[in-house]
Amino acid sequence: MSHPISNLVSMTSGHRTNTNSGHASDWLSASQSAMNVVTAGLTEAPFGPAIEAIDQYRRQLDATEALLIARRSQAGHSDRSTEGVIKQSGGISKGEAKRRTSRAAAIEKNPKLAKKLVDGDISTEQVDLIADASSKTDGLAAHDDELIDELSAINPDLGRAVAQKFVDDHMTPEERLSRYERQRKRRKAYKRRSFNGMSQLILEADDESIDSMFRSLVKRGDSMYRADGGRDVPGSKHPRTNEQRLFDAAKEKLLSELEVDVTIKHQDTHPDDEPTSNSTTTSQRPSQTAASSSARSPSHKVSQPRSRPGERPTMVFTCNLTDITNDPELLAQWEAELIGTGIVPTPVASYYRCISEFAGQIVNGKGEVLWHGRSVRHATPGQWVALVVRDRGCIKCGADAHRCEAHHLLPFSAPAKGETNIDNMVLMCVDCHHWVHETDTTIVWDPGTGTWQYRNARWEERAAKGPPRRRRPAKNAEQRPPSAKPQQRQFSGT
Repeated sequence: MSHPISNLVSMTSGHRTNTNSGHASDWLSASQSAMNVVTAGLTEAPFGPAIEAIDQYRRQLDATEALLIARRSQAGHSDRSTEGVIKQSGGISKGEAKRRTSRAAAIEKNPKLAKKLVDGDISTEQVDLIADASSKTDGLAAHDDELIDELSAINPDLGRAVAQKFVDDHMTPEERLSRYERQRKRRKAYKRRSFNGMSQLILEADDESIDSMFRSLVKRGDSMYRADGGRDVPGSKHPRTNEQRLFDAAKEKLLSELEVDVTIKHQDTHPDDEPTSNSTTTSQRPSQTAASSSARSPSHKVSQPRSRPGERPTMVFTCNLTDITNDPELLAQWEAELIGTGIVPTPVASYYRCISEFAGQIVNGKGEVLWHGRSVRHATPGQWVALVVRDRGCIKCGADAHRCEAHHLLPFSAPAKGETNIDNMVLMCVDCHHWVHETDTTIVWDPGTGTWQYRNARWEERAAKGPPRRRRPAKNAEQRPPSAKPQQRQFSGT
């Protein structure tokens, strides 16, 4: 007996069968009866097996729905009309209807995705990541077996970054500039209430603007983390989580700006410019204010970050060694990547060339750059840049690179004596870094699946655990000259 999904795939691929409304009504009635029998049986089954069966049925239904939508599209119906029919089925939002239609478009381009979904080789969320990338690359993602295999092997939370990188790698400079200009025009802020009853303040804009604001919050949150005890305090004992520190930093910055606006006159400058220190508290007439506001055009000027020492953004130009040896003219075609943001359009890159620190890299296929053995305890700035370019963020939860630290896979203080080499280090956020050491977990790369695996560390792989460090005030702190610079923070590693 043939599988119903296989039959539907063949129908979607061009083989049509004629059915009349009577037969359709009989099929629907039989399907409803079968569903009643299945659900009645599942309620009596053990919890674990029942959940597994439900998950299997859900994947099969998702695949069937996608194939039916694809068949409707082949019949000439528009996506909008299909989304309308899906919403009419009840309790489905506009966004969910679009997501299902996009999923069907990807499966129509590659029907093998439906079979993978039914067989449990890939989840619905992972298919949706492929579908989203496919819609932005003219269907390339739906046929890229390497991307499909990579996304099917990792958690969808980490898969978002992988899918986004695939899209970025297949965009032309013109497409990247168009996306940037479109995002700038659609920038907005609004308030809403989430499903759990929490109020939300949402900011939507281009990648560079959002990342520059987020970097500012991360730096302030990092100082809060150190003030709360830093790494001397176990993660579970900290008074605030990382998300709470970021919220406190955002509230602090927003409210401080609002307090400044009450006492400082707004001048006729670009909205991103900061008020000058000699501004007065005089008021403007409404006509003057309106005139100055209308004169401000929504240009694409990028807001200039504060360039205090150690806080300048870093832009990396990366090229494979073979590109240089085979075609030196490719040097002029390198794409610029802003650390924490990704590849940026030409206007943003031109702006940052004036205010950024630059890091040039020549890497091999694995992104391996520097090895220091045991001569260096912590990751060097050059290694840190290499880790960010290679790992993008926390390898466990996908947290932003600015929240991460360099973790030694084989700890430096372990009996086996780990080394500060690029292939012995990965990026991990503070919380995941604490978890690895508190649970004595070892992380290993599985080349077969292309994913990181976790296991209990053997005794020779465990970092040495000494007594907790005590914070002591610096000696003669009051005699320290005002010009003395605080010690620069190292890129921590274990």
